[in-house]
Amino acid sequence: MNSSSGQTGAVANVDIARLEKLVVRMQESLPGLLATDIWIAETGVSIAAINGQPVATKLFNTLTTDLSDALATSGFPVINRYYLLELEGDLASLVIRHGDDLRQGVLFDTRYTNIGTMLALGLPMAQRGVEEARTAD
Repeated sequence: MNSSSGQTGAVANVDIARLEKLVVRMQESLPGLLATDIWIAETGVSIAAINGQPVATKLFNTLTTDLSDALATSGFPVINRYYLLELEGDLASLVIRHGDDLRQGVLFDTRYTNIGTMLALGLPMAQRGVEEARTAD
């Protein structure tokens, strides 16, 4: 089993090869998927990607932390599993929290994969795939 550690932060018992297979499977199943990164929340460093976007990964990592902190400070519940942003140009970004240690960003074209499909197919696929990568022997 591969695990991520060292300079990029520590994520125990995660099979990186399974994460790499997951992002490929997502690209094959979701025709509108333009890019996806799975990254370490502590550092914002990607450990599996399709069309990796390191600047966007760091941005969404910071945004997720800041948004969760602002919600908590305001007395609101914090982000649970995901949040979704509709962007200009028929694009959307889904940011998924895989526990406290891993996060994932998915950029997709809503003309080819609509938001409903992403939430009904893409989100569960990502959650299941990361969970399988954690429990791999």
